[in-house]
Amino acid sequence: MKNKFLCTTNANRYNAPACRWVKIDERNCIEGETPVEDFGMYFLTDIECTPEEAMQVFYALMIEEEGEFDYRGDPVTDKPEDELKTETSRAIYQAITNQ
Repeated sequence: MKNKFLCTTNANRYNAPACRWVKIDERNCIEGETPVEDFGMYFLTDIECTPEEAMQVFYALMIEEEGEFDYRGDPVTDKPEDELKTETSRAIYQAITNQ
């Protein structure tokens, strides 16, 4: 099992994410029991961060996921990098997107 820092949030993106160190196995199960996918939106990293930094990463990932147009069909003008306010959130985002 690997020790990873898990950040999760539910469908209500205005709640602060839950962030903690967990042991993850090769099937992405916490402690060999709970699939990490059960938490909704999540990311795993080797870098510890605050809930605020995790939220910055979640927002950047959501912007990246939208692509060229948003859900209304309007062109997306936001850049994921605009959401990343700290060195930690930038490092986590870089690590996730380079996988």
